[in-house]
Amino acid sequence: MIEFLNNNIELEACFKITFLISLFCLGLRTITDDGKIGYPLRRLVQKLPSNLGKPILLCCACMSSVWGTIIYWYFFGNSIPEWILITISASFLNSILWELYTLITKKIN
Repeated sequence: MIEFLNNNIELEACFKITFLISLFCLGLRTITDDGKIGYPLRRLVQKLPSNLGKPILLCCACMSSVWGTIIYWYFFGNSIPEWILITISASFLNSILWELYTLITKKIN
């Protein structure tokens, strides 16, 4: 793990993957808001128990657990410690960026 963190190339790749996962989750969450094209999908997911619905579509911070795992292992996956680091980091980034997004949209509307 220490070697992994000391390798700047891998660390840079981790930041890029984290950012990509976060952008995907935020985009998916945004297009499924009320009045948006993906809202019917959101309504379906809202019928699921919250412990299933939140990581699929209802909670930005939670979404990185499902979507981050899928994206990481499908496109980049090669390390369990890296996967854990990236998905938790993406969860934190999702939380910050979603709050920023909601503040901006409240001021616009």
